[in-house]
Amino acid sequence: MPPAEVNDQPSTAWHSGIDYHRLTGVENGLRIVYYGIVAMILGVILAIPITLAMTALFVLPLAFIVIGWLMLTFGPFFCLTVPPETRARNLVIASISCNVLAFLVRVVPNVI
Repeated sequence: MPPAEVNDQPSTAWHSGIDYHRLTGVENGLRIVYYGIVAMILGVILAIPITLAMTALFVLPLAFIVIGWLMLTFGPFFCLTVPPETRARNLVIASISCNVLAFLVRVVPNVI
């Protein structure tokens, strides 16, 4: 068998030569968003049996939901580090704007 070839070239993404290491901020942001979704789903799943049992552990699902919501809110900010060659920065800004608008629609009526 011939020896295995070793690739000494730095890894690049797609055909445009974007370095994968420049995408670590986006990876972290998406990971935070995904974990936030999982935390919110766990909070809802835990809320059903805990509220039916009427125990004092009702704070646990609420904590999962709040932490998940915070992760969903702040995760896209990490995605702002996307390289300009991807032309995705405007989509990330639109996502953050929609999150802010949704927050205002939920909070302002309760404050007023």
